[in-house]
Amino acid sequence: MNNRKSKILTRFIIVIFLLLTLSCILVTVFYIPSQARWVYGAPASSLSLSQRIQYSALLLWYDGTLTNPLNRNGTEQAFTVEAGESVDSIAGHLELAGLIRDAGAFRSYLIYSGLDTTIQSGEYKLSAAMSAIEIARKLQDATPEDVTFVILPGWRMEEIAASLTTSGLSFSPDEFLTAARTPHPDFDFLADVHTTEGFLFPDSYIVPRGVAAGDFVDGLLRNFALHLTPDITNEYKRSGLSVYQAVTLASLVEREAVHDEE
Repeated sequence: MNNRKSKILTRFIIVIFLLLTLSCILVTVFYIPSQARWVYGAPASSLSLSQRIQYSALLLWYDGTLTNPLNRNGTEQAFTVEAGESVDSIAGHLELAGLIRDAGAFRSYLIYSGLDTTIQSGEYKLSAAMSAIEIARKLQDATPEDVTFVILPGWRMEEIAASLTTSGLSFSPDEFLTAARTPHPDFDFLADVHTTEGFLFPDSYIVPRGVAAGDFVDGLLRNFALHLTPDITNEYKRSGLSVYQAVTLASLVEREAVHDEE
């Protein structure tokens, strides 16, 4: 009788063990990955099943380390990703710069999401007010926020407009021409002039990529005003010319002269 009870107890223990094992498997294979997916998005398709489980568990372990900013009052700072730099190095530098809490957590998220293979080298503006996830996504696009735009001496506004198509600036050539042909009476030298032709100062400009066409033209005109010194305007006046007449004459000489002496 005792032997029979012993066998029943043994079978009961085995069943309980199998049920617990099955529960652990279900939690490991289904629950942990589904929870990670809900918080962090889908895992990279390149990960194996074991890797998905491993990194899903890691991300859940790190909890708010990745989703909460290190410092909600953090300010922007420059951060450079060197060409060929490893994920471990990038994560370490981010932690040293005070931009993320934990380099290991950041690296785990990159691998889980597949973003570890698509980080671009370049210059970035990052902030501790961004979460680690936001920083990881930011590192996927090294497009600079500022654009260097060059206007060559003698260019007419149509030539400037034509060069805008490959400049990276957000406004179109037509928007630029509309702004350039709009009167700008706020500038003394354009008080009675209905076009900015000849007053878009040739130079190298660093401007925000999203600048509006009107603000861009205003910047060119302000640069012209900075170069219009009292000595220059006095020379115009002694020659009996207004600024507009002098600029018109200078533009003709610029385009028609063959030799520097001319």
